[in-house]
Amino acid sequence: QIFVDTVGDADRYQERLQVLFPQCEIVVTPKADSKFPVVSAASICAKVPRDELTRRWVFAEPELSLDRAWGSGYPADEETKAWLSRSCDRVFGLPRFARFSWSTSVNLLKEKAANVTWPDDDESGQTNKMETYFARSGAPRARTNASRHRAFQKRKLELIIDEL
Repeated sequence: QIFVDTVGDADRYQERLQVLFPQCEIVVTPKADSKFPVVSAASICAKVPRDELTRRWVFAEPELSLDRAWGSGYPADEETKAWLSRSCDRVFGLPRFARFSWSTSVNLLKEKAANVTWPDDDESGQTNKMETYFARSGAPRARTNASRHRAFQKRKLELIIDEL
């Protein structure tokens, strides 16, 4: 048996895992750690090394002088939310230590950080993939300067070599 705690779509995760492990009985459910003792034990086993790693954490941004009072590290924890808020820079956003996938982080960045619109964002809000700006080595160039992205056209940037 495999038990999985989830905060997302439990059915979707269960279907994906069942494909990967067809021989196993899989149970995916929110709050699995409070429903199944084995998940509670696994959660505790994971917490000990995680706490040790965070205790020894060396910030990639030492110039920010970030404090270490981040609470439990979970997004619902008021101390964690307060740390995120204190650590949010208007221009640079959150340090790499933060989990950017949390809605807590996303909402905080929307509230406290400067809104950035990148030149490669099109009118629909879709961002072009970086690969669209470069030809693959040895591949013929399909684009002319006239068909290049508008960010290049606007800045009057021209190709000077055939391959990168």
